[in-house]
Order: sequence, then C-alpha cells, then structure tokens
Amino acid sequence: MAMAAFGGSLGAFAQANETSFPGGIRSHEVMERSIYINRRPVGVFPVCTKPGSSQVFLPGSFYRTVMLKRSGETIDCEGTPFARPRLDFERDDGRLLLSVTATPEDYTDEVEDDAARGGAAVPARPVPSAATTATVLQHDLGLWASSSNRSANLSASLQASHYNDLGRLEASGSFSVDSGRLRGTFSNLGLQRYIPEWQANLAIGARTVNAAQQSLSLYGVLLESDDLAVGAPLRVERVLEGFADVPGKLSIHAGGVLLREVPVPAGRFSIPVSSLGSVRNNSGDFTLTLHDASGTVVRRWNIFVPYQSNLLRAGDSTWKVFAGQMGRTGLARARQAPDLSSPGVGAVYQRGLNASTTAEWLASLARDGGRVGMSLYHVPVSWMSVSAAAGKVWRRKGESPPASFTLEADFRGETLGAGMGVSSRGCEGDSVIRRQPGRCTSAWVRARASLDALGTVSAFAEQSLGGPGDTSSQGIGWDLPAFGRSSVSLYANRTTSRRGEGRYSVGATLTVPLDRGSVRSAMRHNSSGSSMASTTYLGQRGADLSYALGAQTQIGAGGRSNQLSGSVQYTPWFGAYGANLQFDRRGAFLGLNESGTLVWTEGQLLVTRAGGDDSLAVIRAPEARGVKVERSGQPQAVTNDHGYAAVFVGRGEQPELKLAASELGEDIKVGTHIVGKVERRWSAALWMPEVRRVNRGWMRLALASGVAVPPGSLVHLAGAEPSVVLDDGEVFIEELPQGTSHAQVLLPGNVARCDVKFGGAALELKSSSVDMPDFICTPPSKD
Repeated sequence: MAMAAFGGSLGAFAQANETSFPGGIRSHEVMERSIYINRRPVGVFPVCTKPGSSQVFLPGSFYRTVMLKRSGETIDCEGTPFARPRLDFERDDGRLLLSVTATPEDYTDEVEDDAARGGAAVPARPVPSAATTATVLQHDLGLWASSSNRSANLSASLQASHYNDLGRLEASGSFSVDSGRLRGTFSNLGLQRYIPEWQANLAIGARTVNAAQQSLSLYGVLLESDDLAVGAPLRVERVLEGFADVPGKLSIHAGGVLLREVPVPAGRFSIPVSSLGSVRNNSGDFTLTLHDASGTVVRRWNIFVPYQSNLLRAGDSTWKVFAGQMGRTGLARARQAPDLSSPGVGAVYQRGLNASTTAEWLASLARDGGRVGMSLYHVPVSWMSVSAAAGKVWRRKGESPPASFTLEADFRGETLGAGMGVSSRGCEGDSVIRRQPGRCTSAWVRARASLDALGTVSAFAEQSLGGPGDTSSQGIGWDLPAFGRSSVSLYANRTTSRRGEGRYSVGATLTVPLDRGSVRSAMRHNSSGSSMASTTYLGQRGADLSYALGAQTQIGAGGRSNQLSGSVQYTPWFGAYGANLQFDRRGAFLGLNESGTLVWTEGQLLVTRAGGDDSLAVIRAPEARGVKVERSGQPQAVTNDHGYAAVFVGRGEQPELKLAASELGEDIKVGTHIVGKVERRWSAALWMPEVRRVNRGWMRLALASGVAVPPGSLVHLAGAEPSVVLDDGEVFIEELPQGTSHAQVLLPGNVARCDVKFGGAALELKSSSVDMPDFICTPPSKD
C-alpha cells in the first residue's frame, strides 16, 4: 500500500511539473529512479537504457548495495560502465519507478568492484578474526541390551582435540564391551601442526598410515605434503554392502572391536564406512554378524573394503616421510603395552600420471622387517573407475604373511551400474572369526538396473576362500515401479558354506502412504521352514524427528511368537539420537545410540555439528543471541546466551555463513554473509562479524510553511541510502546513523532542497507511525 500511495502521489506531482519529469528516459541518458524489490524500496540509483530497448542497466553502486546477480552484458553511459541485471525489472516511466520480485537465489555472495575490468566480482572481505584456543570432544555411543539372556553390548568412538598456537593435540579411538569382553584401539594420539613455509603438515605421536591399500602403525614423526597445495582430489565413498537374511541387528567389528550395531531390514543394505569411526591397524577388513529378532546369530561373514587413492591432477604429487616404531602394535589386545623394539623409516609417494590415472607407492624398513606396496587408480570416463593394488610384508622372525593384491572395477550410470573385484591377503587371526594365519581370498560382483518400466533390480554375489568360516552368498532385490505413492519390493538371497550347507530366504515388502507417514507390511520365508509377517507404521514430525511402531508374528519349529517394536530417531543440528525397543515373550530388547560434538572455548561450552579432521571457527556476536548459524540453508550451530557459536571449516575454505535473519530483532543489523577464512590447518580462529543495533523507524517532515514535504522527496543521511518520503510527509528511515544531527532533503525533480535539524539530544525513532516525531525542513543556509 505504501508503494501504491507513493506511486500515485509522485505521478500526480509529475503531471503538474511536466518539464521536470519527462515521460521516459531518453536513449543512453542517465536518470535517477526509485527501485523497489519485493515491494520494498531499496534506494534511488542512476539507470541507463540502450536505444530502442526496454532493458535497464545499473551501476556498480547498485550491485554493491543490493547484491543482486548481474549478467555479463555492460554498456557505457556518460563514461561510466553500467551492467544489466539478470532479473527483468518492470518500468513505470510515468512515476520513475523500477520494481522486481527476487528470491534468495537471485542474490550474489560477492562484493562488486567498479575498478575491476568489465565489472568483475572480487571475494568479499573476510570478517575480523584472531587466533584462539578450543577443546573439542566428538562422541558416538551405542548401547544394546537384552533381558532374555541378560547381555549388553556397548560401543564408543571418541575424538578429543585441543587447538592452540602449536596446532592440534588429538587423542581418538574406539572401544567396546562385547559379550563381557572389553576391547579398545586408538587411531591417533599426539600433535598435528601445519607448517606454511613448507606447505606441509607435521604429526608427532601415534598415527595410522594408510597407503597402497595397506595399513601400518607408527609411533614417531610423520611429515606430509599439504593436500590443498595440489587442489581438491576426487575422493571415493567406501561402503559396506550386502544382504541380510532376516530383519534384525547387524554387528560390525574391526580388529576385534565392536564399532557399531545397527538395525537392518531384510534384503540389501549399504552402510558408509565413514560412519563407523576410525580403527587402528584396520586396512579394510570388517566382520559382520547378523542377529534375528530373538538375538540368535543367523550368519557371520567377512567383508574387505580397501582404501582407494585420491585422483590427482596430471603432474601433481603428494608425499609422506615418517620415522619411529612401526608394526601392528595397538591397544586392541587388553593391557598389552606397545612393543617398541622395531624402529624404522618409511615413505609414501602419490602422483597424478595423467588426467585420469593416479599411482601410489609405499615402502618402509624396520628392525623386524619391512613392506612395499603399490596401487593404481584409473578413471577413464566419468562412469567408470578401476583400482588395483599389490603389497608384500617381510618379517625377520616368524612366518611372513603372503603377498596381497586387490583388483576392483566400478561402473556407474543413471540407469545401469555394476561393480566387481577380487582380493587376496594374509589373515592374521585377530578377527571375531578365529583363523590360523594364512591367505584369505574373495571375489565379488554387484549390479544395479533402474528402468522405468521394470523398476530397480539389484544383485550381489560374493565367494570367499580359505578358512572354516568361508562362504559364498548371492542376493537379488527388485523394487517394482511405484503405483501412486505405494511401492513393492521383493528380495531373495542364498548362502552356502564350504561344507556344502546352504540356506535361503525370500520375502516381500509393501509400503502404502497413510496420513503423515506410511504403513509397511513385510513377509519372509526361509529354508528352515519358518515364516514371518510384520506391519509397521512409519511417521515423520518435521525434518528432525522420525518414528516407527510395529508388530511381528513368526511361525517356526518352536511354534508361534509375537513381537512388538518401536523406534525413534531425532537428528537436530547439534547431533543424532536414536532408540529401538522390542518386546516378545522372552523379554525386552533395547538399543540406544547418540552422537554429537562439544566445544569449550572463550570460556563457553558450545555444541555443534561433527566436523572430522578440520579447523574450527568460533563466531562471537554478542548482539545476536539464540540465533541459528546457517550454511547453504542448513543450520550448523546456534549462538548461546553470550552470542558465541562454533562451526568446523577446512583450511583454505572460505565458507559463507549466515545468521538467520528471521531470528534477529528489528533493531539488529548484520552483514548478508559471515565470510571468513582459517589460514592455518588444525587451528581455531575467532570470527567477529559486524552485528550492531540500528535506530530505525518513522518520522514526519514539513516545510517551513507548515505544508508536508511532497511525496517522492529523498531524505539523505550521511553514510546511509536515501529514504523516500510518502504521503503527508511520512518517511521510514531504515537506519539513522549514530551521532546524526541533520539531514538534507531533495524535493522531486530537484526543484528545491531543504535541511532538517534533529537537535542535540539522541533521536529515538518509533516503529509505529502513530507517535512518530515531527521535524521542520528549512531552506539551506547560504554559507
């Protein structure tokens, strides 16, 4: 309504002064216009047009102030470059108005530089920052308990870090209580520091070195090149894939340590390795144990997921050199002290052979033996990758494990995908499945096809050789084309042991939408003659909370059994929390898990999202309390009662964080983005964005004769954009700078000017136009 009132009044005033307000802008003539975005005035700016065109061109001052995106087209108007915005403005020549509707995607996160050629953009100036200290604890805990056999399993992954001037002190690892046995291992312990003069990272203490699909422990010193110096490499997500014979619980072990226990449905599953935490001395061997709803072990098998090299650019290289105690000595053996009798040295070198191939070499020599290894990663086209590795370990005393090799190919496309591989390596006998040292060989193949007419079909097969626990397994799943919002999935899998014993399982799942959630019905039958049927309601409340309630009936040799179950998952910005509960005639089964991050810095205890191997930015904005800190629209943290928040960032990264505007008070002003940079890796920086209180509100202006200042007049305040006068002399001031004592008013058409004096007392504007202050605009003095 304010815009309409302003437009109508200004139009009438223009008709009475036709010589001052021509009907439109002449070709290549610059004229000031009032610009509205989303029905709000953003200021008065000079505007230029091409001859015979309705397109408008705006100067750099407009883009610096409003930060709308602009196209690459520019023209020269009166010796000044003007750029065309990406959005098409609506012109009202009779009222000298430009208006447009914009969305958040139409704004840029960069500051425009008039001096740059062609109006190019330069990065925004980072917020003021200073080095600080911080202590961080990232935690992931899980508890599974059963009243039927009075057992409980506990798993934990912890990473404690302290950022200071030296770098980062870190202690991380995993431990578990599994079937009454306490086992633990650590991955890193010591100091990490970035050395900018060398563009290298220094680590002192206990580390795990993974290279050429091998893993070794190091107690000593490691110096490595900085990955950022060679650009961002292509990283591959490692996943555990397989088929579950029955719905139940999947236990994941590595190096004898229970990493995670997760509920899984019957059929295919895929679990990212990154979600399991890091384990010392683990080069990719995992042991999976599937339990049914009663807690009985259905199947136990091994999976090998090798590390893969990062794809470097052609000619780029990375390196590592290290010295100290080497071997497979960790804390996985209860109360076993590290054996420090085998000092040695080693090196790793990685190089981009061409744009699609990267090779990596590993060599180490210690008192009790040595090792060599090589891996190759090849991505000839975007939909295909091939990796290969080979390695050998020698021991001066005792039997040396056999040489290892791995070959894997992966094909990925929008509709078709496949993967296959073979691996052979030494079995050390330290997994849950007890084996004598020897060779373990396995081959696998997986495929996926997504066709509109047939739905999605996926298949998986694996054959392992060597050892009494070796098996072969095959599985297939078929997600039929959806009909409406309903879907049907079918699956079947078969497992055969080395002795020839086999078992199979087949099943189907139907999902039907209902109210705010869906109902899922599942049926299964296996080779033992047992059958199962279940119905589960899956619900969602907002983006953070999901839950499930279900009932299950199982018929087998022991008769019929019923089970009730429920689960809830809560994933807010500061962590993840889950609970699973099951009841049957034998008792109750409970599973709990939680993860999150605590930060102690600047005398504040903060919570934030998990960050991994990153640096830390501590935001201090005392004027903005209890406000979300967003990154790409996703909340990362919330400022506490003192205005502090913590966010993980990578070194060299320049993230664009925002304080949620909807949660800021009307008297608070903050920059569009909080743009900062952490120069040193493994350090903490204190960011202090400009957040200040502003004096904004309504006032009424009148001429010395008592007549209201004409609509369309512009009020100029020092250091602020002009404000437009509406009917009855009313004007809304977006920001009254502190210490302001006067303002200059420009009447429409530049027919006259006058000055407003506010007096010596501090002026407090009102958000309501009912009690706005009145001021007189007098002709300027001739001094």
